Amino acid sequence: MTTGKPTRLSEKLNADLDEIRKEHAALMESQLQNFRNDIQECVTHVRNTIEADTRMFLDWSGTTWQSHIDKIKFLIQISPWAVITACMVLIAATLGLTFLWSWKLSTIAASTQLERLGIQAVLHEGATYLILPPETSSMRTCSVASRLVSCIIVEPN
Repeated sequence: MTTGKPTRLSEKLNADLDEIRKEHAALMESQLQNFRNDIQECVTHVRNTIEADTRMFLDWSGTTWQSHIDKIKFLIQISPWAVITACMVLIAATLGLTFLWSWKLSTIAASTQLERLGIQAVLHEGATYLILPPETSSMRTCSVASRLVSCIIVEPN
């Protein structure tokens, strides 16, 4: 804004002011360029970090999935054998228990028949002794398979 005739002092002040404005503009341009460079460098580092992290995650998840798939394949290979083994053990246990049960029942049935005939069975020192009633039992000779053997005949009451 000019109010009159320019003087040498006002020209000098205007020249100084223009120089200050130019220095300020150059400084601002330099700072702006530094800021752009810093931001560009940060963006580059961030992009590299994200790429590296993503690559590591994909590698890790791929490895994890592969290990899970390998475990499943292993279990699928082992599983039929485990099922067959379990079934065989179950069948063997059932047969064993059936044998023991039938043996026990036959023992009970035999002792019941002996009691019905009046014969007592006594277990003593690992041996079984049969005590016969004298009034219903007698000793005779019998023929078994064309052989003569001694036998005891017990007649029911």
